[in-house]
Amino acid sequence: MDREESSFGRCTEGKEIFGCDPDSPLGFPAESISERSGDNSQTPEEGPSSGRKDSRPESDGARMPGGGQEAPFGEAPEAPFRPEAASIGAQAWPTAGNVVWMAFWVEGGLMLGAAVLGWLLGHLPWTKVHWNMEDAGWGVLMTWPLWVGLMLGLWLGERYPWRPWQTLVQQLETWVIPLFRPCRVWQLALISLLAGVGEEMFFRGVLQDAAVQGLSSLLGQEVGVWVAVGAVSALFGLLHWISPLYALLAGLIGAYLGWWRIQSGNLLGPIVAHAVYDFVALIYLTKFWRRRG
Repeated sequence: MDREESSFGRCTEGKEIFGCDPDSPLGFPAESISERSGDNSQTPEEGPSSGRKDSRPESDGARMPGGGQEAPFGEAPEAPFRPEAASIGAQAWPTAGNVVWMAFWVEGGLMLGAAVLGWLLGHLPWTKVHWNMEDAGWGVLMTWPLWVGLMLGLWLGERYPWRPWQTLVQQLETWVIPLFRPCRVWQLALISLLAGVGEEMFFRGVLQDAAVQGLSSLLGQEVGVWVAVGAVSALFGLLHWISPLYALLAGLIGAYLGWWRIQSGNLLGPIVAHAVYDFVALIYLTKFWRRRG
């Protein structure tokens, strides 16, 4: 057999690679082969009381750089443990296409629910949408208070730490932002449009209008309207629960959109406002915003 090639590996002349000895007929030192094969036989000169100590650790193999364990001869080495790799593997996020399909299922389910429930209650949601440029324009303008509130909240939260705020931001950074960050701009626009149409049809077009009709007959027109807006907005906030503060803010946004539904008499404005605000907020949070510190 060629000296540089053996059945146990390749040995380079004049160099030692992983214990490879060019002078050994097998390419490995005899001592290394004995240790790796588990041969614990002793020569007569080396009895138990000879005092010779093995320089290798008392384990099946030596430590590898980075904290891994070198396995016995013939076995694969143990990879070093890296917590960050374990956390990445345990948290596999869906792709952008899957996020869009999730939006179709959730928001499409709300549209179907709005159609069925509206038919049962006598409040078909699509009959509440009146297409005209004026109400669509007001819907866009209605997003400015929401956008100013978001920016002000982020600015104040970075400079004046508040525990509910920190919990909210932590939840956003842990779940919401990583979920939508892979999406392209057109995908975020589609998701926002689906949310605006589905949620406004269900909550403002069916639930709120039906509640206004029922509670107005019990509590009077003025009281019944605002009790209905408050109750449906509270439900809207609870179903957007990420943290207590987020649910509260979502409920306030729901009340704002519900108020505009009452004032305008048209569901188009709340749909446009909801979709535009979601789109701008998702773009800013996933593409631009980075928390200081």
